[in-house]
Amino acid sequence: MRLLQSTDSRAGKIRSLIIPLVLLLGWETLSVSGTVSSVFLPGPVAVIEALLNQLTTGTLVANLMPTMQRYLLGFALSCIFGIPIGLLCGVSARVRGYINAALEFLRPIPPIALIPVLILWLGIGDASKVAIVAYGAFWPIWLNTMLGVQEIPVLLRRSARVMGIHGTRYFTKVALPAALPKILAGIRISAALALIVVIAAEMIEATSGIGYEIVNAEQTFHSANMLAYIVVISVVGYIVNGFLRLAEHRVYAGRGLSDTSIETLE
Repeated sequence: MRLLQSTDSRAGKIRSLIIPLVLLLGWETLSVSGTVSSVFLPGPVAVIEALLNQLTTGTLVANLMPTMQRYLLGFALSCIFGIPIGLLCGVSARVRGYINAALEFLRPIPPIALIPVLILWLGIGDASKVAIVAYGAFWPIWLNTMLGVQEIPVLLRRSARVMGIHGTRYFTKVALPAALPKILAGIRISAALALIVVIAAEMIEATSGIGYEIVNAEQTFHSANMLAYIVVISVVGYIVNGFLRLAEHRVYAGRGLSDTSIETLE
């Protein structure tokens, strides 16, 4: 049985590579044949060469570091504020009554629309970019945390009340563990959104970072560099999502769910 499952797993991985490989082959063919000018669409080989050149010269790391600092700090702030506020809103109807209306009013405002405002308030340095990332990534974490707490079974809430679990102990022993799967789902969504926002912010107003370099490459017709940086963004997002998926798997496994159940939940 294990041998069959292993074989099916390998076959599934091979099948998942077919479409990407076909697309890459078609892309390279279009570029090499001259059907599409390499100025507008350099082939995968040219993009890889540009990426390796950026890596060996140290330019890639120098451009990636400011982006990652803004991204990670803004994302961390969104978690620091989003999870506690979501817990409070989920547990207390009074808190929801005070702040939910204000939050729901702010939530539809696109993060990009606030970039000029934050630049005016905080300047064109990292502070404005970190703030816009934190703002954009806050909403999925807050909403998922609040919904996760509100979906705690009534029986569990009553049992906690009967056992005298209230106040801070209720948050740490009941609300947070019960809402953790929803919180982790919100964090995964926010991680991707934070990466989108930081790149957009750098493309609009920055003097460093991956977003700035993409615009600079586009304006100087260095298309291979532009696509190489886009590949870097994809790799960063893939790695971050992989870590968060691993955290989710461990949480679900700790709750006694099988690998099959975890895949179903995803």
